[in-house]
Amino acid sequence: MRSIVIGNFDGVHLGHRALLARARQVVGAGGTVSAVTFDPHPRTLLTGQSRDAILSLNERKSCLLGAGADSVEVVPMDDRLLNKSPVEFIEQLLSVGSFESIVEGADFRFGVRQSGDISELIRIGKNRGFSVDIVENITVIDANGNTQTPRTSTILEAIKVGNLDLAALLLGRRLSLEGVVVQGDARGRTIGFPTANIQVRGIALPPDGIYAATASRNGGPLMPAAVHIGPRPAVGDYRRAIEAAIIGDIGPVGDYGWTLRIEWIEYLRPIVHFSDLHKLSAQISEDLARAKEVVSKALKIES
Repeated sequence: MRSIVIGNFDGVHLGHRALLARARQVVGAGGTVSAVTFDPHPRTLLTGQSRDAILSLNERKSCLLGAGADSVEVVPMDDRLLNKSPVEFIEQLLSVGSFESIVEGADFRFGVRQSGDISELIRIGKNRGFSVDIVENITVIDANGNTQTPRTSTILEAIKVGNLDLAALLLGRRLSLEGVVVQGDARGRTIGFPTANIQVRGIALPPDGIYAATASRNGGPLMPAAVHIGPRPAVGDYRRAIEAAIIGDIGPVGDYGWTLRIEWIEYLRPIVHFSDLHKLSAQISEDLARAKEVVSKALKIES
């Protein structure tokens, strides 16, 4: 038996995970759960504008598999698919692979102009021979005692304002990003703190500042890091950049093109302009000491 869940799944938050958990209950240990997602996001085609995402496509696939999907099918989103009627949309999915079950949230919409709803999906299922299971929205209580429903839009707003705790609560894990390490100007190396310059595109980032985080490579151990987001006025560079000073041997200095994973833990301080590199070096040393303390405490609590 095969059950599918359909969605954009940006973030793979607690609500998405609830769908996968219900799908697993439906098919049992011997069945198959498939997540069907889309690229690009339908909103990009509808508005002509892209929105920063919580996860890259590769991270989204990895998180869906980690959350219980046996497979992830990425359906190319184009105008033809976007303009299919609800029935045509489901027929398109059936043409790719048969399934006996669909699990969705109560507010699921599909088809041209989102004209199909859960009632329509149940009707189509009766005609096409698949069941429909509905998962009601889940809620969690935040640090202020407020009830929150995990939604991608809420998480993106939390990231925008730097509320890492709320983002982590709704995601069910720490906010993270993966990026390619690229060559920088090597100034960090000259003052005794080699850094990894991380290149990402289209990913939502917290506000500018210095953050305590963990850094890892290829699933290796989590290492404390002080991560800079924003311009680097101390060296006359006013472009927004991501630069990680890492405690530990994560890879050869001067080695580029590999993927670094960052998990954000806590905001440390704003970006400050230093009059000379000696003062910058002293501040980086303080940042690393504080980052080590914060990371050690966070990992100890989680263990």
